Amino acid sequence: MELNNPPEPIKIKKEAKLFHQRHSSMKNYDSFYIWLKENLASYLWSKCKWGKILKNEGISWREIEKIISMANFKRWVRDERDWNEQLDAVKELINNRNLIFK
Repeated sequence: MELNNPPEPIKIKKEAKLFHQRHSSMKNYDSFYIWLKENLASYLWSKCKWGKILKNEGISWREIEKIISMANFKRWVRDERDWNEQLDAVKELINNRNLIFK
């Protein structure tokens, strides 16, 4: 399965940083990560056309949301991992999904 590396969604990253700065208390972390997961999954699935490829491989929208959650995108938001490294982590999880979702 060949998934291209789409352009980095700078707008999502900036919004995530602003959200995190405004709501830095622990009680808001859950809503922050839910927001981030949904926006990144939507970006990759729909805007970047990963959905067509993933559907053909039997991967559902719910699975890609779980994979996005597991891929630790907070490191990308914090500039601790670049976009392509982050996508490599996502692709590795996709390739190992049979082990993960047993």
